[in-house]
Amino acid sequence: MEPRGERDRPVRVGGIDYLNALPLIRYLREGGAPPLELSNHMPSVLAEKLRAGSLDVALVPVVEYLSRPEYRVVPGISISSYGEVRSIRFYHRRELRQLRHVGLDESSRTSAALTRVLFKDLWGGSPKLVHLPPRDALGALERDGRWAGGEDLDGVLVIGDAALRARASPSWEWLDLGTVWTRWTGLPLVYAFWVWRGGPAPVGLTRRFVEAKREGLARIDDIVRERAERLGEDPVAGRHYLYRTIQYDLDPAHIEGFTELVRRLEAHRILSGSPRTIADGAPLLQWLEESPSPPA
Repeated sequence: MEPRGERDRPVRVGGIDYLNALPLIRYLREGGAPPLELSNHMPSVLAEKLRAGSLDVALVPVVEYLSRPEYRVVPGISISSYGEVRSIRFYHRRELRQLRHVGLDESSRTSAALTRVLFKDLWGGSPKLVHLPPRDALGALERDGRWAGGEDLDGVLVIGDAALRARASPSWEWLDLGTVWTRWTGLPLVYAFWVWRGGPAPVGLTRRFVEAKREGLARIDDIVRERAERLGEDPVAGRHYLYRTIQYDLDPAHIEGFTELVRRLEAHRILSGSPRTIADGAPLLQWLEESPSPPA
């Protein structure tokens, strides 16, 4: 049984201030039952904080879930797409099989792992892959592949709001990786979901996330208007993105898409050493379970 002090403190929740995450996090409110303590971080930092125990639950890239056997998924909620996603783009300056140096935005392990799968199974070629900060990835697009960290890049992966705002020089072509995945497999692509660090969760936690999602989807116009006023973004594009591009369920089709991605990652040993595998026969997704608080 957990110490009483651990169960009395707020649940530490990590989100991200990307546009596609706002319908899930905008209406998560501190206080309530169970009480929440909210903070936002980039996806890779969320993963690190969840591993370190400084967060209890976080909206993390799906491949992070595979890294720890104690992790549990909040059911029914994800950030996904069926086809175009717009916010995960692979830019290239030559034929894909001829690429030599590719920069991968270090913000998300899922998108980087997917890019490796695509080179193995679909595109061909074996370029040198280097992880770089989002600012350097965007800079390389503007400067025809030049960046401060090494050899010129002829391929660049950018994700998130940076991908929506990217301004590449005319030498680049680009692919939407959500479109590539769905045309190839016929399945949705799941990018992130809520992951609980392990052990029984306080009663009502799943309900908090479900209610926040329900309110967020009902108030997309408000979310987009507030963001447009704050950042000067195009509200028409924002509404189209949230209403028609991004999906927020985690239903059997999404689970099948996630499972197919894991199968391909395993086939190429891209996540070697992961404690969760399809081959071990256990359910790939294990769900968060809630437990009543201990008596006073």
